[in-house]
Amino acid sequence: LITGSFWARPVWNVWWAWDPRLLTMFILWFIYIGYFILRKGFTDRFMRARYAAVLGIIGFLDVPVVRLATKWWRSIHPRLKSEGGGLDPAMLKVLLFSLATFVAFTALLFVFRHGIAKADDRLSHITETLEE
Repeated sequence: LITGSFWARPVWNVWWAWDPRLLTMFILWFIYIGYFILRKGFTDRFMRARYAAVLGIIGFLDVPVVRLATKWWRSIHPRLKSEGGGLDPAMLKVLLFSLATFVAFTALLFVFRHGIAKADDRLSHITETLEE
């Protein structure tokens, strides 16, 4: 969104075009930023988790809208004419390998983060028990 504005200025003579795809992506970007602000804004863990989950669901529902915005509304962005990507089969293998690698790495990070969260919950529970 930011670098696109620098590109759009000399081409369309405007910094921002109220294009459906740009607007829906801008909304999704604010949902994403709002999610992190919301996570820091509440002291009650359960309320924070509940509101963040609702905002996460809203953001998840906006993703297909961003993807299909150029098909649903007139747009300055071009439509794809063919369904095939025209990717060379050798490059497809590399793409699929790197995709699988990133998915595995993300899963590993999730497992580590889940372990840290469980340990943090146990520590909070022990601290609350000792304070009583």
